[in-house]
Amino acid sequence: MNGEETAERIALRQRLGSGARFDAPNAPSEALQLARRGTAYFARILNELTDDALDEPSQITGYDRRHVIAFVSYEARIQAECLALVRQGDALIPYIPIELDAPQVREGATLPARALRHLFEHSAIHLNVEWRDLDNLSWNRRLENESTPVTVRDLPMVRARSLWLNSLNIGGAVHARYLPESVRKLMIAGQPA
Repeated sequence: MNGEETAERIALRQRLGSGARFDAPNAPSEALQLARRGTAYFARILNELTDDALDEPSQITGYDRRHVIAFVSYEARIQAECLALVRQGDALIPYIPIELDAPQVREGATLPARALRHLFEHSAIHLNVEWRDLDNLSWNRRLENESTPVTVRDLPMVRARSLWLNSLNIGGAVHARYLPESVRKLMIAGQPA
């Protein structure tokens, strides 16, 4: 970072006051940016869908758009709850990714359209707040996972990949060419969502 950027950041922090939240200096800024852009992109696709369109099939065989939206929402909720435990200093923190056919996803898919939209919005905000509240040490914490080793630092990229991929799954006319290059590479490499 050059001196001008530092001065701009300092000025911004002063303008926003002590209540504003910022990412920790060693937070994975690229992954967080991809996840935040993915959140905005997913929200845009969701907002363009009519309430009736939520009942239409997604690109995932056997699942409608409602299921995908509920999945993305509960995925954010699980990550946020995990990060809250990290901030509280819990010794062992389980991270078990949610499945598309999980009971809460099936139940969430039955919410009225407005409630389903709010579920996505609130879970995304909650996750972003948890990211912002993590300190430098927390980003390196290891999480308990049955399948692959995961650290807190891995979660924003997991989230980014899921958001961009599921934007395609609910978008219908949306094409993979709109995905950021780094997300396309992850998808080709078969990294976990």
